[in-house]
Amino acid sequence: MAAAALTHVPLREGLELIIQDFRPTGEMTLRFSREASALHFGYMLKGRVHTVIDQGRRRFFNSPNLAGRGGVLFLPHTISQGHYQAGDHVLGLSVDVSPRLFGQLAEDISPALPDQLRDLVKGARSSNGFVLPATITAPMNAVLRDILAIRRDSPCAGLFTEAKVLELLGLQMEQFIESHRHAGPARAMDRADRAGLRRVLEMLGANLHDQPSLLDMAREAGMSHGKLNICFKQAYGVTVFEWLRQARLDRARELLGAGCSIAEAALLAGFCDQSHLNRCFKRRFGLTPGQYLRARRG
Repeated sequence: MAAAALTHVPLREGLELIIQDFRPTGEMTLRFSREASALHFGYMLKGRVHTVIDQGRRRFFNSPNLAGRGGVLFLPHTISQGHYQAGDHVLGLSVDVSPRLFGQLAEDISPALPDQLRDLVKGARSSNGFVLPATITAPMNAVLRDILAIRRDSPCAGLFTEAKVLELLGLQMEQFIESHRHAGPARAMDRADRAGLRRVLEMLGANLHDQPSLLDMAREAGMSHGKLNICFKQAYGVTVFEWLRQARLDRARELLGAGCSIAEAALLAGFCDQSHLNRCFKRRFGLTPGQYLRARRG
């Protein structure tokens, strides 16, 4: 089914690195359950996976996970399924941290953290769990690449890996602290709000090439467009249209990797024209599509 699977790298007690690097030869679903209450830091570097997470009879999460995105999850007593497309090179990295170790690492900064993480540091663990979306910044991407480049047969591999993993966690906490500092008072979302946001995500994912209007999305979510903007940013860390732009860029990169021309990738991913894709692609990935293709060819 795949050229490789998951690599587990235990570090200190309560800290484990997991590397996901494979290319399914056919459509594939990975299923696993979480009974333990580890805090999960996950990052996608290549490919995409559609993730479904169920907690008992409750559908906790149902959304595509695209390259360039990450998140921190605390999901005890859940069953997760990842759906992968044939031929799609998937490269992801995640870190599992026990709540006890996280409390020790984050004790001094806990007052500045988002409520969910602050409560975890204090030992108040919600049985419902939570998901905090994140974006892979340039410094985080550099650390992720450093981790992947460490030679596993080196006698100091464990030491180097743990140092880089802790650096990654520090960068992620810094991102959350900055977002939390500049955010206004959080608006409490109920179950209907969260279900509406999931429907909007599915709507966006199915219409990358034909952008739905904000009014259509608000109707799908069952809320006003103003409320949709506030709730979407609160839940996913970006606005609706920032999410759509990032998803289109990820799709364009996938199409280029699959052999499409730049003009074809621009059209199929929903960009106005090739020059529009060029500008957005370079802003996001640091390379133009042409430079990206030349780098892939080596």
